[in-house]
Amino acid sequence: MLASAIGAASSRLVLSLLLKKFEASPKAAIALLDDASEALQYNRDLLQTALDQVEQGISVFDQDFKLTCWNRQFRVLLNLPTSTGQVGTTLTHIADTVVQQNNEGGETEKLNAVLVEKLISERGAWQFPLPSQERVLEILSSTMPDGGLVVSWSDITERVKSAEALRQANTTLERRVRERTEELTRLNVDLAKATKAADAANIGKTKFLAAVSHDILQPLNAARLYSSTLVERLGISDSRELVRNMDRSLESVEDILGSVLTISRLDTGAFKPTVQDYSLDRILTQLQIEFSPIANERGLTLVIEKQGFHVQTDQTLLARLLRNLISNAIKYTEEGTVRVSCMIVQDRVIVDVADTGMGIAGEHQQLIFAEFGRLEEGRKAAPGLGLGLSIVERISKVLDHPVSINSNRKKGSCFSISIPLAVRHSRDKRSSQQTKRSIAADLSDMVILCIDNDETILDGMEKLLSGWNCHVLKATGLEQAENRINESSIDMIIADYHLDGENGIEVVDGLRTRFGREFQALLLTADRSEHVLAMARNSDMPVLNKPVKPAALRAALAQNRTRVSTAAE
Repeated sequence: MLASAIGAASSRLVLSLLLKKFEASPKAAIALLDDASEALQYNRDLLQTALDQVEQGISVFDQDFKLTCWNRQFRVLLNLPTSTGQVGTTLTHIADTVVQQNNEGGETEKLNAVLVEKLISERGAWQFPLPSQERVLEILSSTMPDGGLVVSWSDITERVKSAEALRQANTTLERRVRERTEELTRLNVDLAKATKAADAANIGKTKFLAAVSHDILQPLNAARLYSSTLVERLGISDSRELVRNMDRSLESVEDILGSVLTISRLDTGAFKPTVQDYSLDRILTQLQIEFSPIANERGLTLVIEKQGFHVQTDQTLLARLLRNLISNAIKYTEEGTVRVSCMIVQDRVIVDVADTGMGIAGEHQQLIFAEFGRLEEGRKAAPGLGLGLSIVERISKVLDHPVSINSNRKKGSCFSISIPLAVRHSRDKRSSQQTKRSIAADLSDMVILCIDNDETILDGMEKLLSGWNCHVLKATGLEQAENRINESSIDMIIADYHLDGENGIEVVDGLRTRFGREFQALLLTADRSEHVLAMARNSDMPVLNKPVKPAALRAALAQNRTRVSTAAE
C-alpha cells in the first residue's frame, strides 16, 4: 500500500527506518541517508524522463514566478537558450526572450508585460504565434495551491494551418457559389430575354400568317364561290367535271392554308378556349348539314346520333376537332357508313366517330397524329398533307378532351373524344325535331344582304346564293347597307370583318341600332383571332372562316331560317 503511494524504493526506505529506529550507529544512519537520496534521485530522474517524453512543453514556476521545473519540449518549442532554461529564471525574463525573438518592431516592454499578464491571469487556452519559427502555440496556465504556476505549451501549427485552409476553401467555395449563382442569374436573364424574343417572334409570325392568309384567302374565297356556282349550274358533263376538279383543287389549297394557320395559332397559344356549357346537338347538327352532301356524293351513309347532351367545352374548337375527324372518316372510307354517336360514362360524354374504312394497324396508330404523318394506303386513297389529326391532337390538349383510337386493318376505325358533362345536364327533347327541320330547310326567296369591300367577293356571293333561289343585296359599307335595307326587307346579313375604315361587326351593330331590329347576321372572315371571335359572340353573330365552304354556308343559312321559323311558332 505504501509503495503504491510513494513508490517501491521510498517505501522500502521508510520501512527500513522504522525497523531500525532504535539503532544509533552513525554509519547506519549515513547509509540510510544515502539510500534515501538515491531513491529520491531515481524518482526525480524517472519523473523527468516521463515529462521529456510528453509532446507538450511543461514549465512550473513557484509563487515568485521563478522557474523550478520544466521538460525538454518547453525549451525546444520556445527556442530558449541554455542560460534561460535554468532553475530560478524569472517568468518575466523568459517572456522577454520570447518577445525579442519574435518581434521585429518596437514596444518590446509593452508586449512583454502583456505576455506575462496573460500567462499569470488567463485561465483558458489561448494561442500565441511565433513568427520566427512559423509556429503557433496553444498556452494553458493553471495555478497551484501554494501560489505557483504550471504552464503547458502545445504546438498547434498544423491544426491552425488546417483551419486556415478550410476557411480559405470555404471562402473560395462561397466565391465560386456566388460566381456560379451570378452566372446562372445572368443566364436566366438571357434565357428570359430569348424566350421573350421567341414569343414576340411567334406572335409576329402568327400575325403575319393571319395577315397573309387574309390577303390570300380573299381571292381564294372568290374563286371557290365562282367554282361552286359553276359546279351547280353547268349541265355539260365534260365542262362540269373540269370545274369540279378546279373546285376540289381550290378546296385543297383552302384546307392546307387553314391547317397551317390553325397549327400556328395552337403552337403559339393564340387559341384561348372559352369553356362554357353548350348543347352538343347544335354542334352535331351543324356538322350533319355540312357533311351530308359530301357523304352522299361519295356514296356513303352518314349517321349522326343526337342525345340532347350538354357539355362543357369551347364550341368553336370542339366543332373543329369533330369536323377534322368526320372529314377524315369520309375521305378514307370507300363504302359503308360513317357514324357519330355519343353516350355518358360517369361525368363525361364519349363521342365516337366510327367508319368502315381501311383501318389502321396498331403499330401505326401513333404515327398518324404526327405532322405530315400519313400511311402509304392513305396517300393512295385521298390527297392531303396529313395535318388534320395533328390539329385534332393539339385541340384535344388545349381543351383537355382526350382522344383515343380503336382500329383494325380492313375493319374500320373509331376515334373517341372524352368531353366533360355540363354541371346542369339536361336533354334537349326538341333537338331531333329541330335537326330534321334544319336539314330540310329551304332557302328559296330568302333575302340576304352581303357586305364586303371586295367587289369580286360580292359578285361571287351573289351568283352562289342566287343558285339557291335567294335574293341578294350587296353593300360595301354601313351607308350602302342602310340604303339597301331602306329599299327592301331582309332576312339575313352576311358581313366580312375587314372593311374600308370599319368592320362588319360594327356595321351590323349600327344597322340594328339604326333600324331598331335584331337582324340575323353571319360574320364571314379570314381573320381567325380570338379578339374577333369574342366580338362576334358578343354581337350574336356566328362565324364562318374564308374561304367559305358552300355546304357550311348553306347549313348556316338553313339553321337561321329554322331558328326564325321555330321562334315564330
